[in-house]
Amino acid sequence: MAKDAATEQTVGFDAGKLIKGRKRLVQTNTLGNVLIRLVLPANAVDGAATIAF
Repeated sequence: MAKDAATEQTVGFDAGKLIKGRKRLVQTNTLGNVLIRLVLPANAVDGAATIAF
């Protein structure tokens, strides 16, 4: 299976949670409609990712 550059950049390993993959952040309004979505590597720092979001 071939890997492309976009996939390589969004995959990481979170050593604290022992999870490999991606963090998906989604912000919705009160009706459940998606306002913003963001995909980060799993090794992104939680605090910095939340501030950037």
